[in-house]
Amino acid sequence: MAQIDVKSGETLARIKKNINAAYMYFKPNYDRFHHFRKFVFDTSLSQNDRNILIGLKKPIIEFN
Repeated sequence: MAQIDVKSGETLARIKKNINAAYMYFKPNYDRFHHFRKFVFDTSLSQNDRNILIGLKKPIIEFN
C-alpha cells in the first residue's frame, strides 16, 4: 500500500512539472493577449460619466 502512495506522489509531481512547463512555454502568449485585451477594451468614460448615464437610465455604450 505504501508503494501505491509513493507512485501517486511521483505521478503528481510529474504532472505539476508538466503543467508548469506548459504554462511557462505559453506565458508570452498569455501576456500579449491580456495586454491587447486591455488596449482594445480600455474605456474612455470617467466614473463621473458612468454615474451620469446610470442616473439618466441610459446604456453605457462606447465605440472605437
